[in-house]
Amino acid sequence: MDTWDISPDLIEHIPFNRGVRTLSPKRIDPFILGPFPLWWLKTAATECGPSAVLLGLELFYRQGLKVPPKPIRRSEAESWGMTRNTRDAALRKLMEARLIRNVSTSKRFHPQLDLETRKPPQKGARV
Repeated sequence: MDTWDISPDLIEHIPFNRGVRTLSPKRIDPFILGPFPLWWLKTAATECGPSAVLLGLELFYRQGLKVPPKPIRRSEAESWGMTRNTRDAALRKLMEARLIRNVSTSKRFHPQLDLETRKPPQKGARV
């Protein structure tokens, strides 16, 4: 198609800004940077349930940000679709399975991943 085949009324409405940036820069959505141990996720899924896996993903996300440990707030749990009671039950199950540990500071408990207490199964070992 030649440029002469385009009607002049269409040319007026073509947005052409000659390199001038008019749109806002792309916003990058948060993501979880791996690698994270697959044995941890399998153990959490089989022994603790799906809500515990979601909390584990939140803790892995925080670990990637390298922020100091802090409690999981209600708004964070609600963003994953959990209520306060579901969050507390999932934290309790993860602690019983020895996948996380609670570090207490100033009357508050801060969940942290515990990848050292419970070792993954060795290669070639029967499960």
